Amino acid sequence: EKLIPYLTQHIRDQADHSHTASIPTGTEEDDEILLILAEQLGQFVTSGLIPGYRAISLLPILEQLCGVEETVVREKAVESLNGVVPLMFVDKAESKAKEEKEAMSYCKKAAPGVLLKMIKRMAGAEWFTAKVSAAAVLPVVYQFYNKMSGTVHMSASAADSNEGGANVE
Repeated sequence: EKLIPYLTQHIRDQADHSHTASIPTGTEEDDEILLILAEQLGQFVTSGLIPGYRAISLLPILEQLCGVEETVVREKAVESLNGVVPLMFVDKAESKAKEEKEAMSYCKKAAPGVLLKMIKRMAGAEWFTAKVSAAAVLPVVYQFYNKMSGTVHMSASAADSNEGGANVE
C-alpha cells in the first residue's frame, strides 16, 4: 500500500535532482538495484501478485526506468512494461467486490490516457534513452489500443502508405 507511492516519489526525486531526463546511475550497485526494481515490478503483475487492473500505479516508475542510461536496466523496464500493459484489462478477479469493480472501471477509463501520455513523454524526451524505450514499448501499446477499441485505428493499407510499406498489425 505504501511501497509503490514511495518508489514513485523516490524515482521522481532522483530524476529531479539530476536535472536530466533520466535517473542518474553511477555505480554498479545503483544499476543493479534499478535492474532488480525494473524486473520485480513487472513480475508483480505477471505473477498475479498485483492484478493487471491495479498495475496503473507501476507505470510512472517503469517509465522513469525506461530513461535510465544503463542499457540492461532500460531493457528490463521495457520488458516489464511490455508484460504489464496486456494484462491491464485481463479480468481474473474471482471476488467481484465493489472495490475491485471500481478499480477495474478506473483502469479501463484512465489507462488509455495514461499510456498515451507516457509514450508521448518518452518519445519527446531530451535524451535518446527514453526515445529508444518508447519505440520498444509502442507496438504493445498500439495492440492495447486496438484491443480496447475493438477496431483497428489504422488500416493496413494506410499503414503501408505512411510507413513505407511496413505491415502494421
